[in-house]
Amino acid sequence: MSKIWRDIEITWEGESYTIRPTMAFINMLEQGDGMSLSMLFARILKRDIPVGQAAEVIARTLRFAGASVTSEDVYMQAGGLSTELVEVASIILAGCMPVDDEDEPAKKKPIKKKSAKLSGANSTL
Repeated sequence: MSKIWRDIEITWEGESYTIRPTMAFINMLEQGDGMSLSMLFARILKRDIPVGQAAEVIARTLRFAGASVTSEDVYMQAGGLSTELVEVASIILAGCMPVDDEDEPAKKKPIKKKSAKLSGANSTL
């Protein structure tokens, strides 16, 4: 069985946060209507995810890592740029997918770290 080991690195207000997607993280991320990973992926693939929902995925991830941030903060930092918000949310969701067997550490192949940066008026996400 594959393991979930793709770390997600996000920079928010000059501080770097690394999140290892665990079941606790995924369960937290999926809380609320329309927030299941499958529904979020489907909306991203259809290019139909609301900007606010993408900002919420990012904010929840940052809060899980210990940052004090709201989805409104994320939206404002991005200047409302939906493409950047959706791209960062996509990277977070991709990090929650299991690593293929050939990518597991036992095979001694390096695991690619997913990273996301969101440019804003004064800093990056």
